[in-house]
Order: sequence, then C-alpha cells, then structure tokens
Amino acid sequence: MRSMTCFGTTTIQVDETELQIHLKSLNGRFLELKVLMPAEFALWENEVRILAGKFFKRGTVSVWVQKKKLLKNEADAPSIIDSAAYWNSAVEQTKAKFSWVQPPGFSFLTAWAAEEERNHIGSQEHKTTFMKALEQVLESAKADSLREGSALQSELKRLRKEMLETLKSVESCFQSQQTDMTENLKERLKQLEGVSDNPTLNESVRIEVLSWIDKWDIKEEIIRLNEHLVQIGTHLDSSTSVGKKLDFYCQELLRETNTIGSKSAMAKLSHNVIQLKSLIESFREQVQNIE
Repeated sequence: MRSMTCFGTTTIQVDETELQIHLKSLNGRFLELKVLMPAEFALWENEVRILAGKFFKRGTVSVWVQKKKLLKNEADAPSIIDSAAYWNSAVEQTKAKFSWVQPPGFSFLTAWAAEEERNHIGSQEHKTTFMKALEQVLESAKADSLREGSALQSELKRLRKEMLETLKSVESCFQSQQTDMTENLKERLKQLEGVSDNPTLNESVRIEVLSWIDKWDIKEEIIRLNEHLVQIGTHLDSSTSVGKKLDFYCQELLRETNTIGSKSAMAKLSHNVIQLKSLIESFREQVQNIE
C-alpha cells in the first residue's frame, strides 16, 4: 500500500551547471503530472512524463528543475565588458559571413544565447545523466510513499476493527429493540382486541403492524455492512492500487449506516450509529491519502 503524499530531491552537476531536481506528490483522484523545466530541457518533457507515469497511478505529481551556473570564484564571472566584447565579435563575424547590412537586434541576440546554452546542456550525454538522476528521485519518492503507506495501512486496519466491534453493538441493540417493540405491540394489540369486536378491523391492524415492523428491520443493512468490511479487509492486504475501491466502500458504508440511523427507535442504537459514522469518516479521511 502506498501513500499519495511523498517528496524527493537531488542535485547533479552538468559541466559548469548545477541542476536541482525536485518532485512532490499530493492527493488527487486521478494522475495529474506537472513538469516545469528550463527551456533547454523542453524536448525531454515527454520522456519525463512517461518515466514519472511508471511510478505513480494517482495523485498530483509536480516535477520541477532549477538551474544554477557554477563559478569557482568571483573572478571567473565574466564582466559586462567581456560579455559585450564576446557578442560583438560574434556579431561582426556573422555579418561578414552572411553579408548583413544591419546588425541583429537585441531579441535575436537573446534567442541566439538561449540556443547556444540549449545546445551546450541539452546534449544526449547530459540527457542520460539527467534521466538517471530523475529516476533516483522517483525511487526515493516511492520509498517515502511506501513508508507512509505502511503507517496508513496499520491505522486503517485499526479503524476497521473498531467498526466491526461497533457493528456488533448495533446488532445487539437491534435485537433488544426488536424484542421490546414486539412485546409492546403484543400488549397493545391485546388491549385493542378487548375494545373492538370488529374482526376486519383487528385483521387490518395486524397487517399494518407487521408492515411497520418490517420497515424498521435492519438485518439487511447489517449483513451488507459486514460484507463491505470483509471486502475492505481483503483490499487492505492487497499490494495493488486500492484507493479508489476503498473510497467507494466508504460511500457504501455511510449509506447503509444512515439507513440504520433512520430506522433507530432506541437511544443506545442511535448512539452506536453515531459512533459507527464517526469511525467511517475517520477511515475515509485516511483513504484519501491512499494511491
């Protein structure tokens, strides 16, 4: 079992450039990949998405890369004059080669500089280094999600156990409620039979009472709740992605519990229903973190 919440980061050096690769995953109903990288790595984005998709099935996964130029010391940093001289020389050589009449504008020089940087860092060798580092980040994030998933699994099993115990109390209360209601109705029917001599009326009352008792019966809801909890126990021990399935079972548990609450005629039964709903809500909150 894996959690959808995890984080991973690493730093690598490519020639004179430092790259910081970060990954963050948060809860989400579906898989949503967000990739933010420098322009010179734009052609790698599709491969980054494919690789990340192999590690995650659900969640909002963000991958971003930060670039920093490394200098041995401040003296290595080119001055404005040096940079201007370099680009002026490059422009003059280009003008002579292509017989330009007018010198290129600032936007052209900016694009030229970006393309030169892209060709320098975006080589196949650098790409291989980058993808290996990204895979390490993904492995680290996966280990983080498995570690948290193990803790969530233990908590979910504890909540499931408490739900089963509370459901037993609900069933016990229902049996007491059914016994008390039956005895009360028998007593009232005896009183009614003593007052009325109309057999048709007495029979109609009996039919109405039986129908009323049937409406307050919660045996079917208890059976379904037990079955849902059995299935949940099976999924909690599964090694596959079960977040969506568990979320579905949470909805069914709440639906059946609400039905029982609407049929409750005892304070103790209502108290147990409230306790069961509280446990289901706690269970559901934890399930939101499961992949």
